[in-house]
Amino acid sequence: MFKLSARAIYAATAVLVLARQGGEGLVQAQKISADHQIPPKYLEQILAALARGGIVRSARGAGGGYALARPATEITLEAVIIAVEGTPIPTSIEMPAVLAEIVLRAQTEVSRILAHSIAELLADEEAYGGVSYCI
Repeated sequence: MFKLSARAIYAATAVLVLARQGGEGLVQAQKISADHQIPPKYLEQILAALARGGIVRSARGAGGGYALARPATEITLEAVIIAVEGTPIPTSIEMPAVLAEIVLRAQTEVSRILAHSIAELLADEEAYGGVSYCI
């Protein structure tokens, strides 16, 4: 079963919070941490990885915080996950053709889902009324 790590979920959550700002101002890590029950030091590590990946930008000092580094329409869920988890290594295990076909279909579907932009996720969130699910 395909599972996202806590690190990936926290990263996507932080990026969604920043995307909701719509480029208007910075959000402090402490606010994201408190509002979404993300351990503060862990969130700082995640935000640093997102900054290295070109997903977010940061500003230090009084009034500092984080914002998206580019428009939400240009950031995919896959890019967020890769920024914090690294690029997945493809497996080259020999398997029966029928199994290879199933694995390929599963990988294709996961790739299709992860190709959604952060802007699309925000639109979906609005359609669902901003409901939050705990998994």
